[in-house]
Amino acid sequence: MTPSAQLSVGNDLVDLNRREPVLHQRFIERVFSQSEMAAVECSMANLWLHWAAKEAAYKMIKRLEPETVFSPVKFVFDSSLKTLTYNDNVYSCLCEIKPNYVHVVCASQPELLKSSALHLWINDIGDQDPSEAVRNLAVERLAALLNISNKQLSVSPPARGMLPHIFLAGSKMEHLLSFSHHGRFVACCCYLMN
Repeated sequence: MTPSAQLSVGNDLVDLNRREPVLHQRFIERVFSQSEMAAVECSMANLWLHWAAKEAAYKMIKRLEPETVFSPVKFVFDSSLKTLTYNDNVYSCLCEIKPNYVHVVCASQPELLKSSALHLWINDIGDQDPSEAVRNLAVERLAALLNISNKQLSVSPPARGMLPHIFLAGSKMEHLLSFSHHGRFVACCCYLMN
């Protein structure tokens, strides 16, 4: 495995103002482990924080192990330690609870979350197409960071189960991207390689 293949980040966000269907106890039991139950039952924000951590970790692990299947109950989040355990591996998370959303970033190595190479962008997009809006956000912010024109950058088209990639003049770059959107919000997490 190359050194860059050992690095991975994933992010997920949940719009707390979006009306969701009533969550049945069967859903809770299917998604959350016994150790998570008390934490998720105390508030909806905490429930969605746990969900976002599971999704962020899945996206991060999927880059390292493409055969990974999302089985939420196997991804166990500890909100007090800000860690997620999957297959006996423990990963660090960066968590944010705001009045309107929760956002989680999960990293393959804890130092990635403290690195100046990690960039997080969240936008309220209103009624825009979220898939297009998150790609535009990534291109706009990365172009500014790299001091190049937006027109030189593009993002791989959306495809179910595929990770996003950034391209400079048609050539794939090694920077790590993770996208998320829910309700009125989009989030882009980028780790700049080298």
